[in-house]
Amino acid sequence: MSSAESAPTIAVVGCGAIAESYHLPALVRRPDLKERLVLVDPSRDRAREMARRFDLSRTAGSLDEVLDELDGAVLAAPPALHVPLTLQCVRAGVHVLCEKPLAETGEELKEIISEADRAGVVVAANHNRRLAGASQLVKQALDNGDIGTPQRIEYLQGAPFDWPAASGAYFGKAAGRGIVADLGSHCLDLICWWLGEKPRLVDYADDSRGGTEAVASIRLATDSCRVEVELSWLTRYGNTYRIEGTAGSLHGHLFDQRSITLEKEGRSEKRTTPKTRINEEMLDAFVGAVEGTATPAVSASDVLPTIELLDECYGNRRLLDESWYVNAAPVEVA
Repeated sequence: MSSAESAPTIAVVGCGAIAESYHLPALVRRPDLKERLVLVDPSRDRAREMARRFDLSRTAGSLDEVLDELDGAVLAAPPALHVPLTLQCVRAGVHVLCEKPLAETGEELKEIISEADRAGVVVAANHNRRLAGASQLVKQALDNGDIGTPQRIEYLQGAPFDWPAASGAYFGKAAGRGIVADLGSHCLDLICWWLGEKPRLVDYADDSRGGTEAVASIRLATDSCRVEVELSWLTRYGNTYRIEGTAGSLHGHLFDQRSITLEKEGRSEKRTTPKTRINEEMLDAFVGAVEGTATPAVSASDVLPTIELLDECYGNRRLLDESWYVNAAPVEVA
């Protein structure tokens, strides 16, 4: 039997920007996987273009066409499809790596976890920021008590939206959930993971007036720590995080995946990790889970607090105080 014949058959479902930029480059590194890889997209032209670009031979217009052949599926479809596609896969005995957010509500995610346990398959979530060296350094510092008990976290991420989306799924009434489901899911996941618990929601406000929010402000708290999160697709922020504790503080830049700086007793210490390829690590762990040789980097159960917190935000939203907004009729969103 050739190595290709013994390799798992994996489908990438959804051939948009995330598949093109991250998943496919990571998967085609292994020739045996590449030979059996299937691209699935309702736009057959888009699937064929990605197949040509990555020198792949198989495409399909729907998951139904290939589901009974698959060992695993990487779900890179729009968020509204994450739950139904994941359930379709796990009920067929197919392992899943799904883009974030894996679900909209905690109840949806609990159903996925239950169905996956029943079928004996793995469901992983692509919260790849946990794998970044800097994120790991923050987790280690907090777990080791290097800055004492965390008392305040500030997380700022903002830049004009420039993601090369291949569909209109990000915006409009049909999209519904915007920057908080997108960038906020990474942010809230890191905060829950760093703290080792799900903070309670204190306040949530965004600029949604019937469409997709592009700016949001989130306030959270634990018994000892308050959390302030600012997100924007319109304005460039500092793109930094800072954690202040009872014995010191640490801070980092969101686009520096390798280092953080600790400040303690009047001294500053920079901690750095070797360069890593977090997308390749995420995909390698998933393929290993499909093959039965590894565990997923981030499981569905791992992100349950994140999904519950996201849903609490949207369930308690209020409008941001936007002084420039006049009391005109809201703009109709197509």
